[in-house]
Amino acid sequence: MLRLFIDQLKKHIGLLLVFGLAACSGVGTKPVDTAVTEKYQQGLRLMKEKKYQPAVEVFHSITQKRSDLVGPYLNMGIAYRKLGQSGNSLEAFTQAQKIKPDSVVIYNQLGVLYRNEGRFDEAKSAYLKAIAVDKTYSPAYRNLGILCDLYLRDFSCAIDNYMQYQTLTQGKDKQVSLWIKDLKRRIGQK
Repeated sequence: MLRLFIDQLKKHIGLLLVFGLAACSGVGTKPVDTAVTEKYQQGLRLMKEKKYQPAVEVFHSITQKRSDLVGPYLNMGIAYRKLGQSGNSLEAFTQAQKIKPDSVVIYNQLGVLYRNEGRFDEAKSAYLKAIAVDKTYSPAYRNLGILCDLYLRDFSCAIDNYMQYQTLTQGKDKQVSLWIKDLKRRIGQK
């Protein structure tokens, strides 16, 4: 049961990341030309198709021409993480953070990376930084809830963060509703 839950969770998070990051294409100081935009879209398509190594290569080629854009570094970090290359992932996220230091998306991605590596205190810190920057960024609450629930076994923290996530998303995530209900049952809340 737990394995199925974790597999579904990974699938949901992966889809949210790929579809949600299209808006993070750049923070550059000069306009982005059509060729770079098309290449970036190609990289996103590869990510959606789970072709992570080719996506890394596309995003890397963009950074060689436009090192001022955050999106290619961010997505390269995600692709490296999906490939199990934590060091490269962290390096890409660090480059993205140099461009956009207070990006909630980067903090959230760092949290996911740290959680996957078993660095739970750093993951929690990254999620809390994302929330401090933007209290309306729902993925950070969801991920902090997951961290508290499955890894830290802090069920009250999990419930609080899941509930905040549900508030921000108008309760549209039925899976999270089930998680809250299950957690409340386990700790004897109504």
